[in-house]
Amino acid sequence: MYTRLEIALYVERLSNVTVREFVNDAIQVALDQLYQFHDFPFYLQEGAIEPVDNYSTGTVTITQGSKTLTGSGTTFTSAMVGRKFRIQNEKAYYRIASYTSATVVTLDENYQGSDQSGASYEIYQDEYRLAADVDKFKMGIGMAFMIASFSRALIFLVNAKKKGYL
Repeated sequence: MYTRLEIALYVERLSNVTVREFVNDAIQVALDQLYQFHDFPFYLQEGAIEPVDNYSTGTVTITQGSKTLTGSGTTFTSAMVGRKFRIQNEKAYYRIASYTSATVVTLDENYQGSDQSGASYEIYQDEYRLAADVDKFKMGIGMAFMIASFSRALIFLVNAKKKGYL
């Protein structure tokens, strides 16, 4: 199997074009053309992202310059570590660094806002990890060669048109 970088390097060697952006554009055009006319279900992988509900039960107290967030009527969990926290109507957010109890968590950095007591808040997750190979093209030498050849031909045609041969 070949990565996109390996294909790009191969196209560069074949075409003597070293502008990576141009080579990547040519490869993308080749891929678009290939996928438009052929169905390759064995190259597709399905996955799911399970979104996490926002949490805002109870109220919180925090002091400027402190990392300790204390809740009242809260049920913080260890699963909240890594999620983001912010006081309602504030733009700044902090990550939860550690879990102590159902009413105490620690932030990753000192709280910079004004002292809060009995404040409304939100704990949320807006970033999710994808599978490690999500950006890898899974293809054998035949398909890699076909994409490289098409990309080379595209580069040749574009250069010929720029020079006025077409």
